[in-house]
Amino acid sequence: MAEVNKGTSCGESKGENISNGQIPPLQPEKGKYQLQEACRIVLRLLGCRIRCTLDDGRTAEGKFLCMDRLKNLILSDVIEVRKVPIECSPDDTTTELNKQEKSKEQNETKYWCAERRLSQAMVPGSRLVKVELSKKIWDKTIGGKE
Repeated sequence: MAEVNKGTSCGESKGENISNGQIPPLQPEKGKYQLQEACRIVLRLLGCRIRCTLDDGRTAEGKFLCMDRLKNLILSDVIEVRKVPIECSPDDTTTELNKQEKSKEQNETKYWCAERRLSQAMVPGSRLVKVELSKKIWDKTIGGKE
């Protein structure tokens, strides 16, 4: 990674060198501080493992490669997990004790976790609910920045 042209999206000068991982300190000007800080955080997270939660309950964990203006994320070495509800058929030959236990279990839905591995995946920004990363990665990349 030699040079990154981020002048149009983050309000920075073109051709800022981030190859050594050093990003210069922020210069707040005319309300662009938050946008610049957000862009810097995203740049620091490139290459880190993140977990994305989609609106249908699926999670995708992988190495963060890129993001576009629509918040679509590209991940590599992805593990996708989805929870599939398990339907239990009622058993006619149950005792009173088992009937009480089954009535309690009917209120609690049981799930089976289906997992699949993908080399790359695109997570649509329109379906994205939450993005998480471990505290260790946060402290290493963002927490100790200045």
